[in-house]
Amino acid sequence: MAPVLQVRGLGVGLTTLPLKKTLVTKSQDELFGQTSRKRLGKGLKDLRIGFGNIRSLYRNKGLQMLIKQMDNHRIDILAIQESRWKEEGIIEKKNHTIVYSCDKNKHIFGTAFILSKRLRPFLIDFVTKSPRPCKIRIRGTFFNYSFVNIHAPTEDKDRDANAKIGTEKEFKQIVGKSSLHDLSNDNGKRLIDFAADYNMAVPSTMFQHKNIHKITCRSPDRSTCNQIDHLLVDSRHKSDVLDARTYHGANLDSHHFLVMSRVRARISNFQKSRGKCLEKFDCGQLNDKVLKLKFQEQLENKYKEINNIFIDGDSIDKKWNTLKEIIIETSNQVVEKIKKSKKDWFDNDCFMATKRKKEAYSKMLMENRVGDYQNGFQKGRSTTEQIFNIRQVLEKTREFGIDMHHLFSNFKTVYDSINRKALIAAMKEFKIPDKLLMLISLTLSETKIIVKVQNDLSDPLEIKNGIRQGGALVCLLFNIALEKVVRDSNYQYQRKYF
Repeated sequence: MAPVLQVRGLGVGLTTLPLKKTLVTKSQDELFGQTSRKRLGKGLKDLRIGFGNIRSLYRNKGLQMLIKQMDNHRIDILAIQESRWKEEGIIEKKNHTIVYSCDKNKHIFGTAFILSKRLRPFLIDFVTKSPRPCKIRIRGTFFNYSFVNIHAPTEDKDRDANAKIGTEKEFKQIVGKSSLHDLSNDNGKRLIDFAADYNMAVPSTMFQHKNIHKITCRSPDRSTCNQIDHLLVDSRHKSDVLDARTYHGANLDSHHFLVMSRVRARISNFQKSRGKCLEKFDCGQLNDKVLKLKFQEQLENKYKEINNIFIDGDSIDKKWNTLKEIIIETSNQVVEKIKKSKKDWFDNDCFMATKRKKEAYSKMLMENRVGDYQNGFQKGRSTTEQIFNIRQVLEKTREFGIDMHHLFSNFKTVYDSINRKALIAAMKEFKIPDKLLMLISLTLSETKIIVKVQNDLSDPLEIKNGIRQGGALVCLLFNIALEKVVRDSNYQYQRKYF
């Protein structure tokens, strides 16, 4: 899951009658049909996300004008603040879906999301808590996205969340170094603390752009410019955000500008950090009398030096830490540390024994059990020989005017479609030794798989058909399965035509 949080300011707008709205009384499957079970496919990996304070949608043609700007900038998801409608609900348009959460009695505040036509089938859920925040979930390729849209008060309100983020070095890991402001205000530090507590990052201040493309809000007198509209994302998916900047060409009829971000779902390349291995001293060297005496003398001399420093009131922990430092320091000077060497136990003798075992096993398993017509996975043979034979046959038939027909069979997902019970029965028919048959049966029975995406693991799934690809026995078992098919077809492969 990749939660995205947007923090906004407060504005003032005009008021007229809103459009007809639909209250949220049905589930998403009932509203959008079974298409909501789809996932973002190969062509929908990139998302263009926009957000801005539009002052009000409670005016004539306000929604139509906003949708036009959304289409002009090819926005997939648009998060808006101060929609100024009433209650909460969903509006279905021809090419867009609007979900909103507003005040129940007055035309004030309100947040909303506008989804493009291509994202409509992937809407999973819409959650409203109050007129200021709302949340939607979108089904993604590798994981689902949670988008949280927050509208915060302005500076003159008691609970202000207009955050100016600076370029301080101590915050570089969270907010980057490309903010419009040099210093963070109190609200900016609160936002950074919030991001740090929940392991999040602020990509809206991480990309290098001109200052004009960083300004998100300009005062009505055009004298003060700020960057107070921000995008937050889970740190694990920080690399998914490819860009974030302001577009001044979009007409929102507001003193806030449209901020757009481009997001692409990727598999995380997170690597676990490994701690340093503990180095051990070679205590066996102290069996040498000369080295042992030297160690004792140095340890005794250093102990006498610090013995006078101790005070009767010192704690036992302080005395032990001092003594431990003396012992380690003396050991570093006298005793060498154990050097770890990787023992190469698999020598040439092991390699040759394994090779002889493999050759004997293959000979025993395939001798008199697979016909000479099979060239795949056979030592000293190749499928190119079969291609050469076919070419020779074609040349001869053409030379003597003989009609020739070829049948090509393509095994679809062949390794996954082999019936295990039928394979074991075929091996019994071919008189494979019982011991080998039992061992092979154990490798095929009660096999389970677990799918890992990011650091999340799925529930175990039992596999009842197919053989494991990449295993040592796969090629041999596949040849046996093909041999069974050829024998059951009663094909006279030794018949001569020329």
